[in-house]
Amino acid sequence: MFHFHKNKKTQRGVTLTELLIAITIAVIVVGMGFKIYLSSKQIYRSNRTSTVADVRELSAKKIIYDAVTNSGLSCKYGAKTQKYINRTGDFETKDDFVYDGSTIRVGNISQVGDYIRRSLKGSCEGICYQPNSDFIMLKKEDSFARLAVAPVNLTLKLDKRVSWQQGDYLALCNNDDVDVVKVEKNNNNDQLNDIRLAATPYSEYGKGDYVGKFDVNIFYIGDTGEKDKQGNRLYSLNLFTNNSNTSSSYALIDGVSDLKVSYAFINNKNLHWRNVDKTIDIDKTDYQALKVSFKVNGNKFERVILL
Repeated sequence: MFHFHKNKKTQRGVTLTELLIAITIAVIVVGMGFKIYLSSKQIYRSNRTSTVADVRELSAKKIIYDAVTNSGLSCKYGAKTQKYINRTGDFETKDDFVYDGSTIRVGNISQVGDYIRRSLKGSCEGICYQPNSDFIMLKKEDSFARLAVAPVNLTLKLDKRVSWQQGDYLALCNNDDVDVVKVEKNNNNDQLNDIRLAATPYSEYGKGDYVGKFDVNIFYIGDTGEKDKQGNRLYSLNLFTNNSNTSSSYALIDGVSDLKVSYAFINNKNLHWRNVDKTIDIDKTDYQALKVSFKVNGNKFERVILL
């Protein structure tokens, strides 16, 4: 008969020392993993914040650059050398941007802040705008047509249908003048492309002359009405528009603040930059460039725009 004897060594359990060592190693491994997780999460948050800031910076630069470089009217004779005449029927105040030949105006927000607040009729958030920041005001062509025939009294006959509404501002252009007029009524239907004006044009216009609808846009730093954990106001890059007797302000990019504008000039053959300290119509001067700066998350960024 065969007898099998169990080896006592194979029945030995884990000692307390081995168990403590195993637990210690496990704790170290778990701790390292948790540390790596926290570090990765921190890096992710940092990269995410950086990416958001980069997107805001690049978006703000592009929006302002495109708006400035595409401002103005596309009159075939140009739009800067002609005499501008107010034929809107509105009461004209001195240096009113709508009725003069300027397409780019810059200045401190205090110079237009009350106008924005009144136009928005109480819909401003917080204090409406950031104090001590600047604004950029632009004339922007919305759409245009050509005269099918010379104007007849208050009626413009156009070469195509348009969606212009009562209260819209138009520019009539010929070789010498630009009449700024205002839509009283749109008579467009299947047979007619007629626009009735609030007042007759002053200058003579003929078939093929330019008729363009334009808006006045203001880029500025708006108050979002919110505050951060430290109680600081939060701002955004805003666009104010005023057309068809309707005023609106749109928050374009959150987190943008401290908009500042400076312009380049030559003195003794040297290029200098000067901060805006009063309202200036840039395209009526010899200034060749604008420098626009702003902050995103406390970091300052700049963009130079050649004019």
